[in-house]
Amino acid sequence: MATSCGGSLPIDPEGVLVNEVVAFVEGHSDVTRMAQICAEFDLSERALQRLVHRRIGLTPKWLIQRRRLQEAAERLRQRTTTLGETAAVLGYADQPHFIRDFSRVTSMTPGEFATLHSS
Repeated sequence: MATSCGGSLPIDPEGVLVNEVVAFVEGHSDVTRMAQICAEFDLSERALQRLVHRRIGLTPKWLIQRRRLQEAAERLRQRTTTLGETAAVLGYADQPHFIRDFSRVTSMTPGEFATLHSS
């Protein structure tokens, strides 16, 4: 049985798996769909949804969206690309979809965020 950092508590195989799923999503900016996670871990979409919800109370889609929006925020702070380029690089179908997601989570448009937080 694997142990957690510091060796204080054991982690069961399901805990190890969910940790690996989260690390995979966090470490691969090209992951934009649940199907990519399912393929990597040989899980059905429903099994992945159950695992993530049971262990961390979230959805796999939320994990992907959070990573994408964190990357978007960093790109907006740096002002190295346009909104359209940022949306495309992060795998959004179009700029309006990116703007809606970003605005819903941050309560401001990407443009407002960039103005407020640019370096």
